[in-house]
Amino acid sequence: MSDELEQLATAADQADQAATAPGGATGAAPGAAPGAAAAPPGPSANLAAIVFLLSTFRTVAGLVLGVQSLAITLDDAKVQACADVLAPVADKHGLHLEAMLGGPEGAAIMVAGPILWEAARQLHLELKAKRAKPVAPAPATSSSDQADAGALAGA
Repeated sequence: MSDELEQLATAADQADQAATAPGGATGAAPGAAPGAAAAPPGPSANLAAIVFLLSTFRTVAGLVLGVQSLAITLDDAKVQACADVLAPVADKHGLHLEAMLGGPEGAAIMVAGPILWEAARQLHLELKAKRAKPVAPAPATSSSDQADAGALAGA
């Protein structure tokens, strides 16, 4: 488990480095004259953030659910392939995921996400168990109740 958390920490550091890189998400060269041609677009700052989010999902969901299939279906190459196609979509729509992960939003994902997931899972299991139990009729409490029930049945 320590290795997975170390990988998440490394991915978080990479997302932070991408967010603070010169030019940020715009790719503009620092100190460039106003109106000057922008530098060719570099890799999206959202790329590292999406890799981090997908890697975090894979690791945390695997730990919380106790499954290994996510490590296979979302290996590093597939996470990178997803990030490569999702980052331009985030850029197109003006999403700045790298900025969100550095603030309270990132902490909310890391802390509240697993807690709320487990709460929802436990609630589901409890409700499923309640539905599985048959409801027994209430027993008669006195002999007069039994006589009343018998009289109603014969009527």
